[in-house]
Amino acid sequence: METEKEIENEIQQPIKNKRQTRRQQKQNHIKKQLEILRANGGSKRYLKEPHRLAKHNAMDCGLPNCFLCGNRRKLLGKTVQELNFEQTEKWVNYESETSQSLWTK
Repeated sequence: METEKEIENEIQQPIKNKRQTRRQQKQNHIKKQLEILRANGGSKRYLKEPHRLAKHNAMDCGLPNCFLCGNRRKLLGKTVQELNFEQTEKWVNYESETSQSLWTK
């Protein structure tokens, strides 16, 4: 059974509605991104206007030619996953060819 003090504490705490929690999440995201930005010496534009970080990450420079921010297919021609798949496919084909040649000799 709950004691009377526990019940009183629950009643005194304000209940946040959905809008308040959503706004709080955005503010928390902005604070975290500002910490990352300050630690890595980011641009002054975000420090002056932190609301820009609401929908963007601090380390995203926005340049399409940047290796971290740009599209992998446009920069490399293929994604890392596709390159790994091709490499394993070649390896499997090589193994099957060598095992067949050993049995045919």
